Parts: sequence; C-alpha cells; structure tokens
Amino acid sequence: MVYIIFTTHLLYTVMILNSNYFNNRCAMNLFAFETPRVVTEASQWLSYEVVPRCADKIDCLLAKIGAVARDVFREIAGTFQPFYNTVTSSVKSYCYRKLSPFTNIDVDTFLREADLAQKMRIPQLSENFRLQFQPLSGLDGIDICHKNANIDKWVVYFLSENDFWQKDEVLLKLSTIASEAKVNVRVSNYAFRDAPVERDLIDGGRQLVESLIKDKSVAPNKILVHGESCGAAIAANIVMSFDAEHIHLKLCHERSFTSLDELYRSKLATIGTVFGKIKAYFGWRLDSMPAASLGKRLVVIYHPKDPEITKSAQFAAVLDRNNHTDSEKIILSEEEFHVDGHRRMWFDDEYKRYAEVCQAGLFD
Repeated sequence: MVYIIFTTHLLYTVMILNSNYFNNRCAMNLFAFETPRVVTEASQWLSYEVVPRCADKIDCLLAKIGAVARDVFREIAGTFQPFYNTVTSSVKSYCYRKLSPFTNIDVDTFLREADLAQKMRIPQLSENFRLQFQPLSGLDGIDICHKNANIDKWVVYFLSENDFWQKDEVLLKLSTIASEAKVNVRVSNYAFRDAPVERDLIDGGRQLVESLIKDKSVAPNKILVHGESCGAAIAANIVMSFDAEHIHLKLCHERSFTSLDELYRSKLATIGTVFGKIKAYFGWRLDSMPAASLGKRLVVIYHPKDPEITKSAQFAAVLDRNNHTDSEKIILSEEEFHVDGHRRMWFDDEYKRYAEVCQAGLFD
C-alpha cells in the first residue's frame, strides 16, 4: 500500500513539474493533499517495519560476533592458563622466599655445622643427656632429655630466624637451659629450604607440641613454649592457637617485637609501614600482641638496648605501656662490651634467673 501511494505521489509530482500541468489548480490541490499523507505513511513504514527489522539483524550480528569473540578469547585463555599459573606460582614463591625472615640460612654453612655437631658436640651432650631425633613433618628436630632424673617439664624451643640447633652456641644454650632449669628441651629447625609461609611454621610448631601431649602424655601445664626473635612470634601464635582450644600452655617471649608491621614502622616510618603491609600481603605478620593476655603464663626476656628492635616495637615495652604487669620479666644485662644485645649468649646469672622463674610455680 505504501509503495502504491508513494509511486502515485511521485507521478503527480512529475505531472506538476511539467509546464502543461503546473497551472492546473486541481493538480496543485492534489499535491498539497497527498504530500502529508505520504510522508506519514512512509514514516510509519520506516518506524514499524524497516527499523525493527534492521535492529533485529544488527542484534543477531552483534550476538554472533560476541559469541565468536568469547570462543576466541576462551581458547587463548585456555592456551595461556598453564603458562600464567606457572609464572604466578614462581612469582609468589620468589616473594615468599625473599620476604620471609626464615630463609636466610646458608645451606653450605648449615651442612658443615650439622656435620660438626654429629661428630663433636652431640657425643659430648650424650654424656649427660639422652638425645632423641624428632623428624616430625619433615622438620629436623631433637629432644634433649635428662638421663638420670625423671623430669616431666618440657621447654619447646623456637629458634631465631637465622639459627639452627646444630650451631655450637645454640646447643650450648639449650643444654644449659635443660641443666639449670631442670627441664627437657625439644627444638627443631625450620623448613627453610621450602620457603615456608608463616602458617606453615605455626602448623609445624604445633606438631612439636601436640606430639608431646599425645605421644608422651605430657600435661599442657608442664610445657613452656619458648621463642627467640622471630621464633618468639611463632611461639606466641602457637600458644594462642592452643588457647583457642582451651589447652593452656606457658610462653617465654625472648628479645622480640609486637609484629613485623610495627617493627618496620618503628625503623623506617612511612616506608617501613608500606614494607610491612607488603610482607603482610604475602603472609608474614608475626603478630605477638594477642599473647599479652596470657598474664602469669607469660615470661618476657628482653634487652633494653636491643640494636635490632627499637624500644617502641619491643614486646616488653608495649606490655608496660598497656599496663600488663602480671607477666614475669627477665632483663638482660646492658654492659657496654656486649656488641650485639639481640643475639649474645646469656650470662650465668641470666640462666639462673630463668631457672628461678621456671621453678617458682611457672609449671604448676
């Protein structure tokens, strides 16, 4: 219908433009009458027929293009996904390894020290102690137990970040603790070759404690979890995880900080805060502050002029600021000739003070 009207209107227009019909009044009236109607009909035709059909075809075309694009991108993604996973895993592993405080041990030095310990130091220790190796969950550990005494008190010791128990000074400290405090000592190296994250170390440390409770039937109130430096933060997290299960252990927090975040902030202000956040993102928080609630089950050992931990970040200083006065504190000597108050060996009187704390009801 629209085609017929439009064609007729076109003929009328031609007739009008022809000079013979231009003056014909009837033709002029017909032109004036038909033009609005033809325009209206054409507009309706375009609006209701042409445009919807074109829109439908465009929608179909876009849908086909979209489907093809999705298939192509899916294929590309599927092809590169293994590569992406490998790269991501490598980057994360690198970051864990570089940001971990527990992966700075030189393997050659470790093997050399371990060999010396096997040949020289362990035979000397075995004269007074019964030594039992504890390969728990792949961890390289040892129990130092009294030979000639029935001792039911245990210290589970967590080393500082760069130590391993085969070191001469570490074995000397542990055997002296065992001798002076009349306790058995369990210690284990960290799985540093596998670049563990914080959670791995806490879970591995829990196994050291759990096996005492389950396999050796040691009562929880006879266990002191002792950690040094970063190991103190691991020990604190282990004790708090047992507390959540209503298993109440004791904690000795030696020469350590409140958290990695606070430690870096105290040293480097804004940059340290950013670095602490980056470490936290990759799983390293080492937050000891929840352990402040342990009260009389907490012993804190610290050096007032620790060269590695600023006073504002020291766990002991934060306890004082927050009025946690129930915890026992052992202050290491500040004598000037001590080059490194963070890592130096204890003096005889400090071993005796530790023994006094252990024997004055700590294990009751």
